[in-house]
Amino acid sequence: MTGRVYKLHSTLELPLEDVHDHFDDPELPDSVDDVDITRRNNTLIISAVPSDDSISKYTPTAQLKASVTENRVYEEEPEDGPGGPSRGGGPQWGTLEEEEEIESELVEYACFKGDRETVLQNTALQYEMFEVLCAIARQAEKGALTAVAARDE
Repeated sequence: MTGRVYKLHSTLELPLEDVHDHFDDPELPDSVDDVDITRRNNTLIISAVPSDDSISKYTPTAQLKASVTENRVYEEEPEDGPGGPSRGGGPQWGTLEEEEEIESELVEYACFKGDRETVLQNTALQYEMFEVLCAIARQAEKGALTAVAARDE
């Protein structure tokens, strides 16, 4: 089975840890033996490793690219405004000193954002890596994946 991706637009975001967990035991298409995951600065590159020798080792295989960003995740939702919810329209003297610090942590997110040339690069095994991207999209916390693709059987 082969296919082609004609158009693609992605706004997917998910924790980087979830991406690595997904590839611990992935369900890959038959023509993809494995994936290589490389991080260069704030860019995550997931490259296809072909399962047969019909693709030369010098042929660049399809790869997914994501930017890596840090987002602060709060354990509780912050109250309205500084010092908590307002109690009337007047000034609330002293409320800033009483404010409790909200528990939070920095979480790295993989952001698959952009069009086909940005997110899904190279043509060898392109449709198969599109299927991998679809599997990642099912786990994404936010965003959408829109594509025009055709499959030949």
